[in-house]
Amino acid sequence: MKQVVTSDEKRFFRNENKGGNSAFDLGSLYDRLPAGIIGCMDNPLLTVQMLNPIMLTVLEYESLEELKEYTGTSLYSLIHPDDLQKMRDFVEAVKSAGSREILTIRIRKKDFSYAWLQLTGDLFQKDLFIFLGMLISLRVSWKTTLLHLLTASRSAR
Repeated sequence: MKQVVTSDEKRFFRNENKGGNSAFDLGSLYDRLPAGIIGCMDNPLLTVQMLNPIMLTVLEYESLEELKEYTGTSLYSLIHPDDLQKMRDFVEAVKSAGSREILTIRIRKKDFSYAWLQLTGDLFQKDLFIFLGMLISLRVSWKTTLLHLLTASRSAR
């Protein structure tokens, strides 16, 4: 699994990269946060721009490029059909009212099974959504659990 974080992926989260002047640097959380992170452009497809190593592990992909090869670039293409409208409503609520709700959805993994995630999201910049996802599925494989622990342990060093 991809565990190395490139400087481009970290810059994706830096506010100054988008012309902002905030000292807050979400990139510094990238390696340390024990949750999956999904970065998407605010467009009709929610184009996936970034997944952190934990989310890649949950979804069982080696890289963002591999995910795009299998599923395309839209986050909506990964959402279970029964949860798709909930996700669309959630995105609209975040955009219009800055909703801080937590959404429980199923997201498709590489093997076409689904992982249950609890998501929260924010419109980080005017055109960038950041979603944090915590795995709540009871069907977590030992491999995924061990890889998550190894990733967290490497990040803590």
